[in-house]
Amino acid sequence: MNYKIPLDLTVCSSLITFPSAAAVWKAIAFGQSTDVNFSSNVLPEKIGVNDVIIDGKKLSITDSADLSRPVTLESCGGKIANSHDGLTFFYTTLPGSENFVLQATVTQEGAGLLVRDVIGKPRQQPLKEGYEEYPAASNMVMNTIMTQDKKDNFRVKMQAISREGITQPWGNTGAAIMK
Repeated sequence: MNYKIPLDLTVCSSLITFPSAAAVWKAIAFGQSTDVNFSSNVLPEKIGVNDVIIDGKKLSITDSADLSRPVTLESCGGKIANSHDGLTFFYTTLPGSENFVLQATVTQEGAGLLVRDVIGKPRQQPLKEGYEEYPAASNMVMNTIMTQDKKDNFRVKMQAISREGITQPWGNTGAAIMK
């Protein structure tokens, strides 16, 4: 089989090395907690905002880009849970049979570099009040970088996370993230 692996980018700039031609990058928001009903810790004017922006332009799911300019992700919802995810992604697909190197320069409080085996269906646009997005589970491996507190710029937490054995888009019973 010739699988393609979605590769997520959730930082402002990066470098990725491929064994073959240059990759095409796309934007997508999918899964639960990316809808207008997710507002537990979001400013009222930011509810439902999950955008990928290059040069002031919001990318739609049909737009494509490269890594020649800085990329901004504004994600005011989403989650990575034991069973399934809701995320805003800037991603490319890679052949599952090829090795790759992913590097990034992180210039924000938290970021993650994530490799998944599937990407969920794009969230509904325009968003409708009361509609909840469908879960989107996958097998994944991720490195996260988060600030521990706001006292200084030097206290960060780096962590590797993985989830495997997922066979259903809503997640499997007993699925868990390993840290």
